[in-house]
Amino acid sequence: MLFREDGVLQINVRDHNYITKDLKEINAAQGKITNGGKCLVLVIGSEFANIDSEAREYMASDESTQYSIAEAYVIRSLAHKILANFYLKVNKPGVPTKFFSDAKLAEEWLRTYLPSVL
Repeated sequence: MLFREDGVLQINVRDHNYITKDLKEINAAQGKITNGGKCLVLVIGSEFANIDSEAREYMASDESTQYSIAEAYVIRSLAHKILANFYLKVNKPGVPTKFFSDAKLAEEWLRTYLPSVL
């Protein structure tokens, strides 16, 4: 997990079967890194990462997204694309969320949610 200078929290996912406990730990770390503030989140997926259905439900919850302005995910496989479409339609995350196959496009999309400076 890296809180970048551009205000994006980048999470590099490893090959792992993620469960709710894992996501709660990531969420707690996000809250500590941002001092309880909200930020843009960029998740870079790995080829063999997986997430169970209970964890997907948690991922879309208000608790899980409490520190997020918007979330962009970079996915690597057709299986991830299928899960991503299911997640968006069924779990309906509480913050703007989009999936990409290209990290640069994900970052460009996230930048549209940067708070404007008055």
